[in-house]
Amino acid sequence: MVEKKIALIRSGYSPFGGIEMHALSLMKHLLAHKVHIHLLTWPDQDWPLEHPNLTIVPIGHHWGSRLYQSWHFNRSVRRYLKNHSFDCVFSMDQVETCTHIHAGGGSHRVFLQIKNQHSPAISRLFRRLSLFHKLILSLERKAFTNSSLKKIRCCSAMVQSDISAHYNVPEEKMIVIHNGIDWSGIGKIFEKRQVIQSELLDKHKLNKEWQFILFLGSGFERKGLDIAIKGLKYIDNNFNLLVIGKGSEKPFNQLARANGVNDRVHFLGPQPNGWQFAAMCKGFVLPSRYEPFGRAAAEVQAMGLPALVSNRTGYAELIQEEETGIILRFPDTDSEIQQSFERFAAIMKTPKLSATQIRNRIEILDDQHVIQLLINEFLGL
Repeated sequence: MVEKKIALIRSGYSPFGGIEMHALSLMKHLLAHKVHIHLLTWPDQDWPLEHPNLTIVPIGHHWGSRLYQSWHFNRSVRRYLKNHSFDCVFSMDQVETCTHIHAGGGSHRVFLQIKNQHSPAISRLFRRLSLFHKLILSLERKAFTNSSLKKIRCCSAMVQSDISAHYNVPEEKMIVIHNGIDWSGIGKIFEKRQVIQSELLDKHKLNKEWQFILFLGSGFERKGLDIAIKGLKYIDNNFNLLVIGKGSEKPFNQLARANGVNDRVHFLGPQPNGWQFAAMCKGFVLPSRYEPFGRAAAEVQAMGLPALVSNRTGYAELIQEEETGIILRFPDTDSEIQQSFERFAAIMKTPKLSATQIRNRIEILDDQHVIQLLINEFLGL
C-alpha cells in the first residue's frame, strides 16, 4: 500500500458540504497509510489539509456559467490524467474519465426524469434544451460506460438499481456502501441534548409548550417540504414544523396558509450542524422526490429521532417501519400523505424504541467504519 498513488477529483470545497467532509476523512485515512494523493480541484479552494504526500492540483475555472465550469473542469481533468499515471482515479464529481466513481448524487438522468414529472411543460422544455443538462448527461454516460471503470460506489441500493437500469453497468462493478456520519461527534451532542434543547428554544424564541418536527435540507421542492406541510394538517395541532435550510419560503408559506397550518410552520434558514435541532424535536421528516441517500436522516437518527422518509430516499433502506420510522410511498396522494403522517404521529406519541435504541440501530454508519469499507472493498487497497 506504500507505493499507491491516487488521483481524487472534487472540484469545490465547502466546510458545510457532506461530500467534502467525506473526502477529507478519506484522504486523512489514506495519507496515514502513506498513500500519495493528487487532489484535483478548482483554484483557491481552502481545503484544510496539508501533508507531504498530498499534492493539491488547481485546475479548471471557478467562474462563468455552470455549463462552462463543468465543461472546463472535465477537460482539465482529462488533460491532467493524460500526462500523469495513477493506480486509482477516484471521482467525486461529474467527469468522464476515472477508474472509481462515488455516485453520491445518484443518477442525473433519473433526477431529471423525476423532476420533470412534477414540472410544467415550459420547465420540461427548458431542461430538454439545456446545454448544461446535456453535458452532465453525456459525462455521466461516458463515466458509467468507460472501459477503464473498475467500481462504482453507490450510496444506496436505490442508486445501484437506477444506474443498472439506465446504463446496464455489470453488477460486479457496483458496490453499495451507505454514507457515513460523524458518529462520535453527534454522540457528544446526544449526551447533552437536554441542555442543547433549552439553548435552542431560548435563542430562537420558540414556545416551549410546542412539539416540534424537524425538516432539514436545502432544495425544498425536491426534498418534499410541500408534502411535509400537507401532512401537518393530519396530526395534532400541537405539532409544529421546524424548517432548517436554504430555499424560497414564499410558495411554502402560501401552501401552509392554504392548508390552514401557517401558524405551525417556522422557517429558521440555514443553520450550522442543523441536525442539532433534533435535540428539541419529536421526529424528523424527509419525504424527498429524489434523494440518493439522505445524510440528514442518518444524522438525526443518530440523535435518537424517529424519521419519516419517502421510498425515493435511499435512507429508507435503513428504516424499520413502525419502530425507527415510517416510509411514505409515491405517488404522494392525499390518502398516502394522511396515512403516513398519522402513523408517524403515533410513533412520536408512543415510541416503541428509546432515543438510545434508535441511535444504536445506525451505528453501522459510523464514518470510521464506512471509510474502512471504502479503502478495503471499494478502492481495493
